[in-house]
Amino acid sequence: MKKRKKYKAIAISAVILMVFGYLIYTGLRDTMVFYLTVSEVMAKSPAELTDTQKVGGIVTAESVQWDPKTLKLSFKLEDQQANLVVNYSGVVPDSFKPGSEVIVEGTYRGDGSFWATTVMPKCASKYESGQRAERNPAIMNSEHYIEAKGLYKKFGYKTALRNVDIFLKEADSLALFGPNGAGKSTLIQVLCSLLQPTSGSVRIAGYDAQRDREALHQIIGLIGHQTFLYPQLTAFENLKFYGAMYGVTRLGERIAEVLNLVGLSDRTHDVVQGFSRGMQQRLSIARAIIHDPAIMFLDEPFTGLDQQGSEDFMKLILQFREGGKTVIMASHHLHLGIELCDRAAILKSGKIVCLQDIARISKNDFERIYLKHIGDNAPQLKVA
Repeated sequence: MKKRKKYKAIAISAVILMVFGYLIYTGLRDTMVFYLTVSEVMAKSPAELTDTQKVGGIVTAESVQWDPKTLKLSFKLEDQQANLVVNYSGVVPDSFKPGSEVIVEGTYRGDGSFWATTVMPKCASKYESGQRAERNPAIMNSEHYIEAKGLYKKFGYKTALRNVDIFLKEADSLALFGPNGAGKSTLIQVLCSLLQPTSGSVRIAGYDAQRDREALHQIIGLIGHQTFLYPQLTAFENLKFYGAMYGVTRLGERIAEVLNLVGLSDRTHDVVQGFSRGMQQRLSIARAIIHDPAIMFLDEPFTGLDQQGSEDFMKLILQFREGGKTVIMASHHLHLGIELCDRAAILKSGKIVCLQDIARISKNDFERIYLKHIGDNAPQLKVA
C-alpha cells in the first residue's frame, strides 16, 4: 500500500513538472521570433516552405500603400539582395513606418508576393545580428529610455501601485527601496510586462510594454524571486534551453562565457537539483543574461548568495553599468543599492514618496531620508 502511494506521488509530481515545463516552453516560445531573410525566401519554391512562414526585413521607403476603404496595406520588404511585396490587412504596430525593421508572418506565393496575417516589430539580440539590442528608432521620440506614467495596479480591493511615474535615460541605474509590501516587486513585474497595469502606460526603448511584448522581451533580463530553472537538467542543459528560445547563436560559446561570469564553470554538467540555493541563484543570473539584454531588472538579486557570491554579483552589476546597460534593482540592502545605482526611489504603500539622485549623497544621509519617509517600517531595512 505504501509503495502504491509512493509511486502515485511520483507520477503526480512528474505530470506537474511536465505541465509546468510545457507552460514555460510555450510562454518563451511565444516571445521568441525565428525568421528567414527576404533573400532566403525568394531563393526557395513554395513547396520548400511551410504553410506559414516568418520573414524579416526593412520596409522600403515610398513603397507603403494604404487603402482606408478596404483597410488593406501593401509594402515592399527588402534586404541587401532582394525585395518582397507584402499584402496585409489587420492591426498595424506603432513601430511600422518606411525604413523600420519588421517581421511578417504569412504565406509566400512564389511570385514575389507575400500575404501576411501578422506584422510585428523586429528587435534582434547581440548574438543574432552581431550588435547589442538597442532602442527602436522608429518610435523612440522621447529623451527617456524607460518611461512609466501614472501606473496603478490593483489586486481585488488592494492597491499595490498608486500613480507611479518613472523616467530613466539609457544607462541609468535605479534602486527601489521600501518595506515588504511597498510594491517593489509589483512595479518590476509591470515594467517587464509580466503584469498588466490597471491603468497607466509603460514604454521601454520605444516599445509599448503591452503591445510590443515580443520585441521588449528580447532586450530585457529579469532576476527575481524564482529561478525558473529545471532541477532535473544540468546547468548546461538549462542554459541551452533558454538560449535556444532566445535564438542565441554560438550558443555553446555563450554558455561557457556566462557560466564563467557567475563562477559555475566547474559545475557545467552537474544536475541543478543538487545545487545549493546560492548556486541556483548564480545559475539564474546566467539564465537572465544568456541573450545579453540591454536592460536588467533585478528583484532582490542577492537572495541566497553567500558573501563571495554577493561580491561577485556586485562586480557583475558594475560591469553591466560600465557596458552601458540600464539597471533597475529592488532591494532591502540600502548600502548595496546606493553603491550600485546612481538614483534611488523609496516606495511606501505603492507610492513613490522620494526620488533621489544619490551620486552626490552619503550613505548615512540617505539612510536618514529613508527613515524619515518609512517611519515605523524602518526596522525592516538592511543597512549592511
